[in-house]
Amino acid sequence: MHTLTGCIQVDDPWVTPVPDKRLEKDARFTLAAAVGPGDKVIPTIERPAGLETFWSDMSTGNTIQVGDEIIAYTGISAEPPYGFTGCTRGQWRTRPAEHPQGAAADHLVASYCSYIPDETTTLVDELAACIANVYNTCGFDMIYMDGSEGMKTAHAVARMKQAIFGRLKGRVLVESSSGSWGAWPFHSRVGAWDHPTWGFNRFNDLHCASLATYATGEMLPGHMGWWVVTGPTADHAGMFPEDMEYFAGKCLGWDHSSSLQGVGTGAAPPNARQDEYLTMLGRYERLRLARYFAPAVLEKLRTPGEQFRLGQAADGAWQFRPTDCAAHKVTNGADTWQVRNRYAAQPLKLRIEVLYACRPYDSPAAVVVADFAKPDQLTVRATAEGVKQSLHTTAEPTRQTTVSGFVATNSSASFRGAWTKLGRVFDPPLDLGQAGALGVWIHGDGQGELLNFQLNNTRENYPVWDDHYVEVDFTGWRYVELLLRERDAQRHQDYVWPYGGPCEVGRSPLVRGRVGAFNVYANELPVERPVACYFGPVKALPVLKIKLTNPTVSVGERRLSFPVSLESGQYLEYEGAGEAIVRDERGEVIARVAPQGAAPILAAGANALGFTCEGPAEVRTRARVTVISEGTPRSGRSPRADTRLLRTEYDDPRTIWALDGRQNEWDLVTRPDAGPAAFAVDLTVERATAPPGSSEASQPLILESGEDDAGFADAPGNHYTQYVYDDQDKQVAVKPGVTVTLERVTEPVKVGQGSLRLRAVSTRGDAAGWCARGRRFAPAQDLSSYGRLALWVHGDGGGESLKLQLRDTAGGWQDLVTPVDFTGWKRVEFALGDGGRIDLAKIEYLIVFFNSIPAGRTVACCLDAIEVSREVGGVRHPEFVVNGQPLAFPATIGTGERLAYRGSGPAVVYGRDGRVRSRCQPTGPAPVLRPGRSRVRFTFDDQSVGEYRLRLQAVKQYR
Repeated sequence: MHTLTGCIQVDDPWVTPVPDKRLEKDARFTLAAAVGPGDKVIPTIERPAGLETFWSDMSTGNTIQVGDEIIAYTGISAEPPYGFTGCTRGQWRTRPAEHPQGAAADHLVASYCSYIPDETTTLVDELAACIANVYNTCGFDMIYMDGSEGMKTAHAVARMKQAIFGRLKGRVLVESSSGSWGAWPFHSRVGAWDHPTWGFNRFNDLHCASLATYATGEMLPGHMGWWVVTGPTADHAGMFPEDMEYFAGKCLGWDHSSSLQGVGTGAAPPNARQDEYLTMLGRYERLRLARYFAPAVLEKLRTPGEQFRLGQAADGAWQFRPTDCAAHKVTNGADTWQVRNRYAAQPLKLRIEVLYACRPYDSPAAVVVADFAKPDQLTVRATAEGVKQSLHTTAEPTRQTTVSGFVATNSSASFRGAWTKLGRVFDPPLDLGQAGALGVWIHGDGQGELLNFQLNNTRENYPVWDDHYVEVDFTGWRYVELLLRERDAQRHQDYVWPYGGPCEVGRSPLVRGRVGAFNVYANELPVERPVACYFGPVKALPVLKIKLTNPTVSVGERRLSFPVSLESGQYLEYEGAGEAIVRDERGEVIARVAPQGAAPILAAGANALGFTCEGPAEVRTRARVTVISEGTPRSGRSPRADTRLLRTEYDDPRTIWALDGRQNEWDLVTRPDAGPAAFAVDLTVERATAPPGSSEASQPLILESGEDDAGFADAPGNHYTQYVYDDQDKQVAVKPGVTVTLERVTEPVKVGQGSLRLRAVSTRGDAAGWCARGRRFAPAQDLSSYGRLALWVHGDGGGESLKLQLRDTAGGWQDLVTPVDFTGWKRVEFALGDGGRIDLAKIEYLIVFFNSIPAGRTVACCLDAIEVSREVGGVRHPEFVVNGQPLAFPATIGTGERLAYRGSGPAVVYGRDGRVRSRCQPTGPAPVLRPGRSRVRFTFDDQSVGEYRLRLQAVKQYR
């Protein structure tokens, strides 16, 4: 159970309609005059000071309580006449009222957009009793007391935690976001952090270092929560395999437990490799609990910065290969660089990821962030000790009439930590519009200093250091593009900065509609040698997806080309032999491609690499090439290993769409220390169509044609808002600060004569805005025989999320989400069925949402031809041949269905709703896996199906 401990939400009965007198206050004022229920100024005798004027997670609140009314204010009069201005009366649905002169006005303490109880009152006990009642009623066995630091003082934190714990029943595992002397006797483990979205490895190194001291000081086990499997967004790319494996390796090496958040259970989680990553994490966790590895191996795993790959030797014993993942960014379609291989010569392994491109520097949509020809903009100036800085304006060297830059001299004893800074604060905050990148011309001096172009959030939002590095290893003018989704968090700890913090650098996104500040740093300045860099205007530029064709990599004289076209976000993986796998931005396998040319060899030591490709002429083609090299395996089993905890081993999930002898054939490796194992398997049919030209094919069902918007009108019986809510706002069509319209338009149109345009305007200062419009089907629609939902979307490239939500008559739901990172028309498809969460036979509502609307922005998309289609094909008579021994299942598995076989007895077939559909007894004896390698081949009657896509996971069950 997760709770914000002492937090009381603003819609709670302790707040509305009559606020409790026992809410925590930290300042009292006296009304200087009587006020009426409509007055927007609250005059006070005392001078208000030190109070926030905004409401956010980073604020202690901007509300006062006068009698039974809560009043929100947006301004403070700190000069006579004193008082609060810009007031909203009757905040949180309390009642506006008259208040006499001399009445008390108390500032309410807020924490994480909630109120907290006065620690000296019985409200603490009442709140604790409510939390404990939920815990005890549901029979939980763990509680996470999050947000406890919001109680403000150590004594209040201890008081709140003890009040909760004392009311819990049974054995309880307790974690918390903060330690406290009063909770130490019942804390079970310590040290969980929020997860990163940039710089995964460095974030984990910092977390491990923190736990090394924190857990020792608290004398409690350390915990590496809260981890996550991230998918791609407008702010960052998704997680790659080495990101998850680094985390898992550190947990194993340090013997830390871990926990996950945000794991999706639907058909399309944010990261399509979620099952692969969870399998990896489970494999590491079982080995940790079994104490499988010897101390010498664990010590190597603990080394900061060292990456490993877990695998099995030929005899099945678990081992680690030291691994380097050397990433290089290609910024203009072609490049050469050096890669150092620490290990023996080996075939080249790599990943090629196509990055987003920037609109041209002179794009009419560009937003000027800082103009160095106007040095009066740069009012923020600072230096490290021993560094002198001057801002210098010159006409030479120049790309325009005048430019500015810094001249700095480092008189300290070292270049380490020698930095200088120029910056500006935006008041009002800067709206970057459609921009997702910075573009700037730099005149470098070639002295090796590091430039850091940084954007910050406003004070209302969580602090962010959105860093982007440029090494000045050049002289003269150079144009540089810096994409916001490519934040340089991984290298932050390589340098000494006057700021830091893992969440501020590696986790929290920049609120692009309300940027608070811009800085440019120069760091690692050479000793006693003046440096000088000049800059053209720094512009924020829109980003766009591009296509890259025929990527080619060379090592020495050997060239390897991949005959494929990739668009931004997609990536290709090549393991040194055989086919390369192509994945979309979510990590879904979309193609396999045979490379052309001689496979390059990565020699020991230095290697000269080259990269070329074909790309669009109007923008720069950008890619990230990651070279992967591996060393000699490290093994060593502990004599104290408890293999009873390793009785189940999961193979990596496999995606199959052709019975080509590669996708459907592989080796299973069984450990030598455990004897024989049973063969178990899960087979999921993600897609299966009827054979072309078959009589089973059918026309789609149109749910919404776009020809009429009447179905989405607010009308009696259309109660879609009952399903629209977040943690703070419920049963409303919009988040406060957002307006929404949905209307029929005749341009643009993809099918027929009209489309539906969903348009939202956000005046909020964050990206948490959302809106919804919905329609009700009467009678309810029966979609149980349909397998996919598809629609045409005309995107605006604004970075918001478009969500279609289906609701059944009992309130069950399925979310169908796509990021709007594209412009123009795009066909979007989703698989129907969500593991039993929705009854497709009784669909009552279709609700259309915008989520994550960028701050201060207007977004609009057109929707056309929302339809569902039947996928009546099925995988008939699946069969596994293990070491030549067949195991066949007399069943047909349809789209969205799953067959589960546990190594003996009948297999179970689950429907798209997650319920048991049938059972079938396989023919042939249950296969036995002997120690070492077993060859597995999967087949089925592929004449009974058209296109198909299967997900398969084999399992070894040791006896």
